Amino acid sequence: ILLFDFFFFNDTATTEIYTEQIVGSVRCVQETGVRLVDEAEEQSLRTQYNNGKKCGKIRMNQLVQRYIDNPLLVEGHKFDFRIYLFIASTDPLIVYYHDGFLRVSLPLYDPNSKDLAAHLTNTYLSKKFFAEQEQQGKSTEELRDFQMWNFTRFHNYLVDSGKVNDTNWLDNYLRPLIKLSLIHI
Repeated sequence: ILLFDFFFFNDTATTEIYTEQIVGSVRCVQETGVRLVDEAEEQSLRTQYNNGKKCGKIRMNQLVQRYIDNPLLVEGHKFDFRIYLFIASTDPLIVYYHDGFLRVSLPLYDPNSKDLAAHLTNTYLSKKFFAEQEQQGKSTEELRDFQMWNFTRFHNYLVDSGKVNDTNWLDNYLRPLIKLSLIHI
């Protein structure tokens, strides 16, 4: 969500590998069809789409989006939000909102990794990691507890790590920003 971009970038150096874009099939399921775009593929896409002039004219089921290669991390791991809306009525508009949770990737984030699991917070990709970690003695409960964070836990992490100073940041900033973003859906 573009409104979040200014908060979720952090100040450290950019990566050495070229990962400006990420591509996914529009009907992508699990990790199928998602890939990082290297410089050569980006040039090929730019040529194919005439630097965007042919967007909408070429019928391909793919989505190319900017890749944030320097994201805010949770304990060194990438994450995404799973937020739930229930639209009970459109006239009048009645929408119920639920915070949902953060889905945290299990492998540590490595911007130079070619492993999709380091770049995506995909539960399907985590299955292999679960198996490896369970062989090393970690329980499924420990792994699930780390992978699924509620908003309060996220807020506490941000405050405790000094990334946020407002002790009411969740209600003063994040929830209002999410709701403002959802108004436009």
